[in-house]
Amino acid sequence: MRSGAGGPESFQMGSMPQAKQHITSGQMHRGHMPPLTSAQQALTGTINSSMQAVQAAQASLDDFDTLPPLGTDAASQAWRKNKMDESKHEIHSQVDAITAGTASMVNLTAGDPAETDYTAVGCAVTTISSNLTEMSKGVKLLAALMEDEGGNGQQLLGAAKNLASAVSDMLKTAQPANTEPRQNLLQAAGNVGQASGELLSHIGETDTDPQFQKYICEVRL
Repeated sequence: MRSGAGGPESFQMGSMPQAKQHITSGQMHRGHMPPLTSAQQALTGTINSSMQAVQAAQASLDDFDTLPPLGTDAASQAWRKNKMDESKHEIHSQVDAITAGTASMVNLTAGDPAETDYTAVGCAVTTISSNLTEMSKGVKLLAALMEDEGGNGQQLLGAAKNLASAVSDMLKTAQPANTEPRQNLLQAAGNVGQASGELLSHIGETDTDPQFQKYICEVRL
């Protein structure tokens, strides 16, 4: 994604021969845009692979995990409670990592594109997608346990799908070749924060880090 203020001129690469461009599959290249740098191409590859992982995680959320046969004895009830508490804790930690990665990505791309640390942006993207992948596994187990106890696990699966969708939309907006206004990335990041909070509310946890919400509101101004 290109930052608004600096504009394409800041890359100072207009004289690079067209033949030397190596545009990764899935990128949109426009004639008036300078070629992507090798660092931007690497980030594009990271985003594309991360989007595939996010979409796979989203697709996996159609079904609950299969639980082992559980009785009503004390041992089964203790196992169920421990697994639910453990899953909630892990999901919360993973959601926090997703929102932290989102804030990092927004912060790292705020300046002149020519000075952006694309390697660090790629690390933030990988953090987001890897934690979402792991989170989806915990959500499937917790949703199954909730259903087993008469709760509504489907709502939890739906909230997790919404978060995956919000992350996917944000990653699309963060593509280096994207020419959309930066405001679109900020809006997408805000949607990730909102979806994260809704997911946590379904597992009875507190909302996402208020500092993240405050930060996103500030950078939108």
